[in-house]
Amino acid sequence: MVWHKSPLHPILITIALSAGLVAIPASLSRAQNGANAPARSEIKVGWNSFEPPETGAPGRRVGGGTRSICPAEARGLTALVPQTNMGRTMSASPTVILYIPALPTETTVEFTVTAVSEDNYTQVSQQSFQTVGGSTIALPLPETETSLDVGKLYYWDFSIVCNPNDKSGNIVVGGWIDRIQPSSVLTAELQNASPEKAFEIYSREYIWYDAAASLALLRLAAPDDKTLAKTWQDLLASVGLEDIANAPLATMTSTPNNQSAAP
Repeated sequence: MVWHKSPLHPILITIALSAGLVAIPASLSRAQNGANAPARSEIKVGWNSFEPPETGAPGRRVGGGTRSICPAEARGLTALVPQTNMGRTMSASPTVILYIPALPTETTVEFTVTAVSEDNYTQVSQQSFQTVGGSTIALPLPETETSLDVGKLYYWDFSIVCNPNDKSGNIVVGGWIDRIQPSSVLTAELQNASPEKAFEIYSREYIWYDAAASLALLRLAAPDDKTLAKTWQDLLASVGLEDIANAPLATMTSTPNNQSAAP
């Protein structure tokens, strides 16, 4: 896996496609000038009204645990999901966003996605790579491996691995994904929407993963845009994560064989 901390457009297009968006260079230039930025009034708190199923893992937004041998910094690992740990997506390969705190040394992390049906658990994707953290990352599910089905629930978890021989001490966060089928009206509305408008539509419909990914895309394209930065702060505040809103954003890509790579 390769980390990118600068707004490189080929990587942005990758995230856009994984979030169900389209390439939009003209609109990105408008965002850099502060025009057509998403209205902060569109940020709502209805994200937290969707409950995960009673079966399965409850989800955990923030790392912790007293038994872990991981460095204390690792306990700041945070999943950018609503307070109920449940988020919706329209995408077959959505983007998950996490905050990885700065770590003392390069450390192995693992990202796993599992399909959940009643008491049945089927792992559909697993990746591992190395990182020193220090940023909020946009992590697309690999399209070559993972295609989420409409109407099914999925659980993802992200772990900082400090002892490969005893993973019970890992720092772990995770959340639920509900892939929904959009109405024909919503699909038509999004088809020609600018990225700024798409974010507002996703927010209006409480489609968390796509809203967060589309706004992250805009911020990566225009990192100095104060209006976008404020909108990002408001989005995270709406789910109680304002404390990490100022962390730098980064993107990543997956190597075809999912082997570890230095950041």
